[in-house]
Amino acid sequence: MGLDMYLYRQERIDDYDLMTLLEAKNYFFDCENNLGTIESKQKSTTELIQDFANDWGLDEHELKINTEIIEQLRPYVHYVTTNYGYKRLVLSTSANNDDPEIMYWRKANEIHNWFVENVQNGVDDCGYYEVSIDQLYDLMDLVSEEYNFQEILDTYNVLKELAENFDSEKYYYYYHSSW
Repeated sequence: MGLDMYLYRQERIDDYDLMTLLEAKNYFFDCENNLGTIESKQKSTTELIQDFANDWGLDEHELKINTEIIEQLRPYVHYVTTNYGYKRLVLSTSANNDDPEIMYWRKANEIHNWFVENVQNGVDDCGYYEVSIDQLYDLMDLVSEEYNFQEILDTYNVLKELAENFDSEKYYYYYHSSW
């Protein structure tokens, strides 16, 4: 057990906000049968959404997805093969094999603290938080002065490449950590 941190991107789809897309992606993942396809179940989509809400501890007022949204997003479910060789469920307008994981850190406490203070409003809750290009530039500036740690150098190099290819019209970018 330890600190794992991720920087991802999620393609923008129609007018759905990031949290709706992430909730839908988690819903589809919960229906996944581990073979890279969506499993047909005996329950209706409405029942599955209720099961999903119960499993994730969400009440009706917090839930962003509904049967209509799930059906609208179903055609966007694809699986990509990650750099580590396993399949990851993504919501995307194309079936390209583009892994949404931009960066992974392990026990990089200083970087995690920066995200908590500068992106998560001081709340360390393992949530999903959208990250702006300005925030990424701030982090890139900070880590460029700290070359003595390999994690910091890797972070700088990935952020530099990301900044050059940042496309906020097409993608959301978000950070997530877990303990």
